[in-house]
Amino acid sequence: MNREEYNRLMDQVSPSPELVNRTRERIRQEGEKRRKTAQRQHFQFSLFRRTLAAAAAMLVISVNISPAFGEMLEKVPLLGQAVQVVTVRNWFSQEGDSQTTVRQPGLSGEDASWTMNVNEEIQATVDRYLAEANQRLEEYKRAFLATGGSEEEFSSHNFQVSVDYEIKCQNDQYLSYVLYGRENWTGGYQVTQFYNFDLTTGQSLTLENLLGEQWKELADQSVRQQMAQKDPDGTLYFAPEEGGFTGVTEQTPFYLDENGKPVLYFAPYTIAPGGYGPQTFSIETMSTAS
Repeated sequence: MNREEYNRLMDQVSPSPELVNRTRERIRQEGEKRRKTAQRQHFQFSLFRRTLAAAAAMLVISVNISPAFGEMLEKVPLLGQAVQVVTVRNWFSQEGDSQTTVRQPGLSGEDASWTMNVNEEIQATVDRYLAEANQRLEEYKRAFLATGGSEEEFSSHNFQVSVDYEIKCQNDQYLSYVLYGRENWTGGYQVTQFYNFDLTTGQSLTLENLLGEQWKELADQSVRQQMAQKDPDGTLYFAPEEGGFTGVTEQTPFYLDENGKPVLYFAPYTIAPGGYGPQTFSIETMSTAS
C-alpha cells in the first residue's frame, strides 16, 4: 500500500460520536489534572518562599537578641531584670552616590506596650532622618552639578550616612542613651535624639523630675557658673543678644551620665561657634550633690 492509498483509506474512517466524546472528556480530564498540578506546585513554591522569608526574619531577630550573638547585643545589666537595649537593625548599603550604615537601638522588656511605643518612636526617627539625609544629598548634588561639577566627580566623593547610638547611663533606676544621625558632606552634619527613662515608672524623665520644682533656676545658675569658668575672657560663648544662652527650657536636650546626673546638651552653633563642638553642662541633683 502506497502513501496515497493509505491517506484515502484514512479519509474514509469516521470515528463514532461516542469515541469523540470519550476522547474530549479524556483531554478535559488531563487538562484539569495538569492545571491542579501546576497550582499545587505554585502553592508549594510560594509556601517555600514565605517560609524562607520567615526563617530569615527569625535569623535577624536571633542575631540581635540571642546571647550567642554577643557582639550584636548591648545589654543593660540591671534595670530591675526587666529591660534591655538591643540592636534591632544593623546593616550597610551602597546605593547610588552614598553609603548608609545603620545600627539602630530598641528596647526589649516585660512591658511590651511600653517598649513597643519607644521602639516605634525610634523607628520613625531613624526613617525620617534617613529620608531627610537622602534629600539633602540630592539637593547638594543638584547644586554641585549646577556649579560645573560632573557626575564622575560627584560619585568619586565618599558620601556617607550613618545611624548609631550610645548608652550613657544604665542602672536599676535610670536608662539614658543617645541616637546619632551623621552625614559627612554638610560639614559633619549631625542629628541627636536623647532618650531618658525612669525604669521604676516607665516614664520619660524631665529636668523637673530630677531637679525638683526649682529646676529652671537651678539649671540656669549652674550653666552660667560653668560658662564663666570655661570662658573667663568672655570670648567663647555668644552673647544672649547674639543668640547665645538665655536660659534652660523644657525642650533643652539632656542625657544622664553614669552617676544619673543630668548633662545639658547644646548643639554646635547654638551658644558657641561650631568649631568648638557641642557644649555640655553637668547639673548637680539633690541625690548627687556632695
